[in-house]
Amino acid sequence: MARWIDPKEGILRPAVFIGVLEDTHLINRLNLSIIDQVCEMLSSCYKRGISIQPVSVNLSRVDFQVCDIFAEVDATRLGESTRFQPPT
Repeated sequence: MARWIDPKEGILRPAVFIGVLEDTHLINRLNLSIIDQVCEMLSSCYKRGISIQPVSVNLSRVDFQVCDIFAEVDATRLGESTRFQPPT
């Protein structure tokens, strides 16, 4: 789950900022950033021989309205050689 670290307010809960990101159609950027971080983490674990566990990522309904979220996730997941790709 995302948290916002504000220099004055400290850690902000998602309830404080998710609505603003949805209203401004910027939520997909946050969600794709989180997916990118998860892919990096999984890739690192895989390369070090650490068992891979399922990871869930929440998406917003707005993600489906403002972009082709399926294509964006695939591009994030497969776009670079450092991304986790399950063994075939």
